[in-house]
Amino acid sequence: MWMSTRPGGFVMDIGRLLERVMLSALAGLVAAACAGPGETRVEGGKPSSPPAQSVPSGEALVFGKMNLVRDGTEVKIRRITTFGPSGIAALVLPDDASTAFALDMDEQGWFAWRLKPGAYSLLGFVSQDGNKTQFLDVEAGFTVDNGDAAVYIGHINVHSSGARYTAGIQDSESEAIEEIGKKHQGAGLPVKRLARRADKIGAYAGMRSVCDAKWGLQCARDLHGVSPIHPAVTRGIHGSTFGKVDAVAPTLKWAPAAIGVSYDVAIWEAAAYRLPSKMASDYTRGRLALYEENLIAPELTLSKPLKARTKYFWSVRCRDGDVVSSWSRAGHFTFLLVAWTSGYGEWFAFETP
Repeated sequence: MWMSTRPGGFVMDIGRLLERVMLSALAGLVAAACAGPGETRVEGGKPSSPPAQSVPSGEALVFGKMNLVRDGTEVKIRRITTFGPSGIAALVLPDDASTAFALDMDEQGWFAWRLKPGAYSLLGFVSQDGNKTQFLDVEAGFTVDNGDAAVYIGHINVHSSGARYTAGIQDSESEAIEEIGKKHQGAGLPVKRLARRADKIGAYAGMRSVCDAKWGLQCARDLHGVSPIHPAVTRGIHGSTFGKVDAVAPTLKWAPAAIGVSYDVAIWEAAAYRLPSKMASDYTRGRLALYEENLIAPELTLSKPLKARTKYFWSVRCRDGDVVSSWSRAGHFTFLLVAWTSGYGEWFAFETP
């Protein structure tokens, strides 16, 4: 399912667009003026990259391609910029960080990112169309080793139809090496280290929509699945926000589903990211912080504390033996005089003290 970049839904904001554009441009000029030599550089695969371009020592060229097909039609990739807010960016989270890089691709989906050695997660792709922002999960890990000159992580194939999508990683190394050699002849000898999709969460044999009558739950515009009681969904003018809890090991509670149903609970750290077209950071799911399976009561008291002063997403799914529901989500609709927002697929969210 397409998902949001704020604590989870589709976001539309018209009101302060001009102000954001002007301030974003100013911020970019300041950042460029303050950047010094030797700092970490992350560069998207830009069509204008000159040939025979070498990669600085201590960095590797991580390359591959995104193939995006929507409703049977291959999509041309556009870059998100300060003055061109419509496009697609990849979100890559370093293993030791809480903020993801928003990285570019060229029109055909080719990417070439300069990254330092370390472990990374390709969280997914964020798509912005004017004031509408959508997020597509991929959740694939890859590594850059010391001494790597160039690393091929695969062709990421994404096929979507309506609200459903599939994502997979394909090995087309020969094509990738030929293409990347045209633009980065000085990158050095590449190695193949394909990104790997994260394993599914928990054990189950089948899945049904959380809106299926089997689970006994109501699905409406503002909620798909169980209704969270604590922490309750906190809403702002742009949808759900991170409500405060009073402990680093809070008790999560939700309204019960049908008789005989048990529950799975997942908590993820929120990963921040910043698009060139935005003045503030948005958030998406990052690393999995906790998972509990087959709970009988509609509540969970955490046995281990979470991190202090940290934003989290959480959700509940129903379980009947080896059949589970999809994860519960929130939704919203807000209308103001100069702006309106709507969304669904928003994760429940909270922030620790």
